[in-house]
Amino acid sequence: MVRDDGACTRAPKPVPSGWQSRHITVDGAGRDFEVYVPMAYYKGTDAYPLVVGAPGSKQTASEFASMTRLADAAERYGYLAVVLQGVGDELNVGFNCTADASPDDVAYTRAVLDRIEAELCVDAARVHVTGFSRGARFASRLASELSARIASIAPVGGVRYPFPNHARRPVPVLAVHGLADGQNPFDGGGKYYWQGTVTSAIEQWARFNGCARISRTAFPPPADGSAPVEVVAPLRAVPAGAHTRARTQSAQHAVHHAARAHAAAFAAVPEA
Repeated sequence: MVRDDGACTRAPKPVPSGWQSRHITVDGAGRDFEVYVPMAYYKGTDAYPLVVGAPGSKQTASEFASMTRLADAAERYGYLAVVLQGVGDELNVGFNCTADASPDDVAYTRAVLDRIEAELCVDAARVHVTGFSRGARFASRLASELSARIASIAPVGGVRYPFPNHARRPVPVLAVHGLADGQNPFDGGGKYYWQGTVTSAIEQWARFNGCARISRTAFPPPADGSAPVEVVAPLRAVPAGAHTRARTQSAQHAVHHAARAHAAAFAAVPEA
C-alpha cells in the first residue's frame, strides 16, 4: 500500500535486486514473467513506478529485456520493471487491437500487476507500458482495456488506435516508429493486422485525449549514430529507420518521456 505522500505503508519484502522469474496461474494455466528490482529499491520508503515491457513476435521476455537494456534504464531512472511472456512467444493482439482468439492476455497482465503490487511497493498511479512491434500493438490494446491500471504507453514500431477504444480517460502515448519500416509500414498497408497509417493512429489518439493540435519537429541525427528523430507532439517521437529491434536509447527514452508525458497530460486534462 502507498500513502498520500508516496511512501509505502509497509516495509519492502526481502526480494533480491536484479532480474527474477515469476510464475502465476491465470484461468487455470501457468504463465511466466520476469521482474527487475533496482538496487536503490531498499534504500528508501518511496513507492516505485513500474514499467511493463511487452515483447515482439517470437521474442522471449529475456530477449526483450536484453534488447532494450531495461535493467540499465530501471537503475538510471529509478523504477521497477516487468516483462510479459506471451504463450508461444506471442502476446494476444489482433486487428484493431482486439483479442485474437485465446489466451486472455489482458487478464494475464492484470494478474501480473496484482502479483507485483502485492509483493513490492509499487505506485499504482505510475504504471507505464512499453512494447516493440507486436508488443507495441499489445500496449495499445492495454491502453484501451486496462486504462484504470495503465498510466501511459510508449509503443515502439507498432502504435495502433484500438477500435473500439474502451479507455475511460485520456491515455498519454509516446510513439516511436521507423519511417522506412517495411514490416509495419508508417504509411499503412502491410499485413492484415496493420493497414492503417501511423499518422492516423496518432491523430485518433490525439483526438481521444483532447489534444488541441499536433506539431511536428525534426531533429538532427543523434551522436550515437542512430536514426534521426522527428517529434510529433503531443505524442512525441518518430525516428526514421527500418523495422529492426528498437535501439537501446529509443526504447529507454520512450519509456522515460512517456512517463513525463503522463504527468504533463494529467496536469492539463481532467480525468474522465
